[in-house]
Amino acid sequence: MRFLDGKVSITFNYNTDFVEPNSIRDIGRRRQTTCIVREVVPGQNTEDGRKIAEATTYQSPRDSDCKFIARKFALSRALKATKFDKKQRATIWKEYLEKVAIPGQKKDENVV
Repeated sequence: MRFLDGKVSITFNYNTDFVEPNSIRDIGRRRQTTCIVREVVPGQNTEDGRKIAEATTYQSPRDSDCKFIARKFALSRALKATKFDKKQRATIWKEYLEKVAIPGQKKDENVV
């Protein structure tokens, strides 16, 4: 997805990986969501842009599997790592919430 008049691209990668258990209660399987924020160069593919920030969130095996929530946490962490000012971050959030469907709501009911 492109934001800030096509100057910024945000992509999400979602997968389930086996990670080494780090405690007795950890069963070893975790869902992870990675958010990558890139600067878009006009005339080039989105993936070719310079990486500005990347953030990964891990869900506990006991968490409900909701991609919307996982993406929200990953995007929040990635935006904190950028040097965007508050107004730019607010614009990205507004555009993002307009483009995605919030669970339990119809697309046209998204109000920011």
